[in-house]
Amino acid sequence: MSAPPNWYPDPSSDGLVRWWDGGRWTEHTQQARPVVHTAPRPNGNSYAAAWWIGGIAFALLVLAGAVLLFTIVTAIVPLGSDFFETWQGVYCGETQQCDG
Repeated sequence: MSAPPNWYPDPSSDGLVRWWDGGRWTEHTQQARPVVHTAPRPNGNSYAAAWWIGGIAFALLVLAGAVLLFTIVTAIVPLGSDFFETWQGVYCGETQQCDG
């Protein structure tokens, strides 16, 4: 099995490439192009991982904010069966009679 047709380095001349037709060398030659090495591009998985990490971080921040808000609200507003009595005691005073 031979190499597929393509331009290959010319074995008889440095700096040239020669066309291999799949079975023999042809008379066609040209200057070899310099090989340019480029940095590999990140694949889609790295972006997906960044989105997952960002999404999880955002969800944790929202959860922490909800817990903080709940803590503040329950500290300010006493919840329980005696809520209205407690509120009337704070608003009207312990010795003052409230209407209603």
